[in-house]
Amino acid sequence: MNQSTREINNFFAYGTLLFPEVYQHFLGPDAVWEQAKLSDYQRLSVDGGDACSVPAIVKNTGTSVDGKVFFGIDARCFELLDHFEDIDNGDYLREVVSIEMPDGTTASAQTYIAGPSLEHSLGGNWCPDTFCERCLAEFVAKVLPHYLST
Repeated sequence: MNQSTREINNFFAYGTLLFPEVYQHFLGPDAVWEQAKLSDYQRLSVDGGDACSVPAIVKNTGTSVDGKVFFGIDARCFELLDHFEDIDNGDYLREVVSIEMPDGTTASAQTYIAGPSLEHSLGGNWCPDTFCERCLAEFVAKVLPHYLST
């Protein structure tokens, strides 16, 4: 990881980490966040678009992804997030992106984009509201513990 990446302590979340039931395990219950937008990226479902799949983002000019930017994230939190995002397996890559804040200003943040092992598994658009309504409880009960126990 380069020096500039290590110095960025903002984190842009766009998927399962939007929900307190998930992010508090990695960022703490008092994580400070604000709404933000990432331009020229698209949020897609992994594994073909099932409502309960997880998302990934890819570059796509002219589209944008709404999410949350978390502030003051330390190296230990990023280590936990790296494990959750399976960067060692190439599922996701952590990159620095420029996000738009609600007041129109921009900020730098780290986020996870689709890695090489996911590029052939991406399907339709991923909807946070649908995931929350249909899948969040099961994700928290059955999937999340795997990442918290290793």
